[in-house]
Amino acid sequence: MDCSHRGNAPLFSVAICAMGMVGGADGSLLSFSSYGVSVPDHHILHFYATYEHKGTRMKTLNKVELGGGFAVARRVYYRKRNGKSVQEPSDTFSLIYRDDDGIIRTESLNTTSQTEAIDLGRERIRERSADTQSIDPSSPLVSRSRITLIEAVRGYREFCAAKGLTPKTLAKYKAETDRILQYAAETGITHLDQLDERAYYGYGAWMRERPHKQKRLYSSKSVHTASVVLKQFLRYAHRHRLIDHNPLESASTPKALTRKQPCPSPDQAEMMAAAMDTPYREAVLILFYTGMRVGELLALRWSDVLYRDSKPMKIHIQRGGSAGTTKDKDTRLVPVHPRIVDVIKGLDRSHPTVMPPMRDRMILLRVKRAAEEAGIEGRMTTHALRHGFASMAANSGIPYRLVTSWLGHHSSSVTDIYFQQLEKSSENAMRVMAEHTQRVWGAHQR
Repeated sequence: MDCSHRGNAPLFSVAICAMGMVGGADGSLLSFSSYGVSVPDHHILHFYATYEHKGTRMKTLNKVELGGGFAVARRVYYRKRNGKSVQEPSDTFSLIYRDDDGIIRTESLNTTSQTEAIDLGRERIRERSADTQSIDPSSPLVSRSRITLIEAVRGYREFCAAKGLTPKTLAKYKAETDRILQYAAETGITHLDQLDERAYYGYGAWMRERPHKQKRLYSSKSVHTASVVLKQFLRYAHRHRLIDHNPLESASTPKALTRKQPCPSPDQAEMMAAAMDTPYREAVLILFYTGMRVGELLALRWSDVLYRDSKPMKIHIQRGGSAGTTKDKDTRLVPVHPRIVDVIKGLDRSHPTVMPPMRDRMILLRVKRAAEEAGIEGRMTTHALRHGFASMAANSGIPYRLVTSWLGHHSSSVTDIYFQQLEKSSENAMRVMAEHTQRVWGAHQR
């Protein structure tokens, strides 16, 4: 397949609003308004590009620059369906370049894998170089072009979005990568290959010395999380051939200091719920007596509540995480605790979800406020209600494996904590029993 475009018309122009970028019609610059910098158009990757082609528009997807004017991408074709123009992305990648006469050419690479397309594209470039003997093997046409940090971050964010991560998780990754870009701007790092092990450890030190938006120093947990995300980012870059090797492969991750997690008792959970209005009162009670995550509760549908004789008996938890499923990617059934039978029956059924539309942050703010008013110590969170459920189950003698299945864990460090505490109580009970029966077993021991 061969397509051409003569003259000095722009090669392409792009407009992407979702990532905070705008493109001029002249195709010269793309402004990253979020970071106050401009990037030449030939350095952008992983996005829709529009080529001017014989007076029509030729779109591409998943474009990756190989240097020297060469790129690999998936073409987007326009088809007529029922009198309407419909866009159909090609399944396979093509090599796109401008020949010596200024004509844009495309060559099909016959592969659906972006990684394989990059390798095939570079091989085609090498073949052209060998045929003409006019290209230096060390030129950008053959060797890997340097990727700017901004474009690599953009590609990583798009990759995370393509995985179907939840909006909350995507927002977290955006905040983490924003911080990486801030660190890079302050330390003079402009390209991806400058993020080496020294920069990695420097990033942790940089975080420990500066306050965040709440004017407190970053905690060890924040530094740990930031380091994990940076390592994941470099692992992504290496896996997608943006860098030749992963410089952080053997780098250690700073440990997060363990902090005692609040674990509300049933009395405390009831006190917090009583201080709230509907529907937050019901949300707290259901969270505490099922061990569900907040996202799972907000995604719970009435069709997930299983009834027997008009009485809710089990809850089928099957969504609330990324990609339309749970965090652990498995569905599970949790019996309905008698305390929340009437709570569930009394909820408004005019919505498809069990809880009316609400934000998890609003539940969190009410839990914190209610805990403070009740004089409950510790930094209470909605996730702490899940800890409370695990503790309540352990103290009630529920088998470990059953509790982990209710929580949606194959193994759970949180559950382990409460079962270890129960084991200590069991040991104490054994000692008391031994003291009471010492007369009998002591006589036989002599």
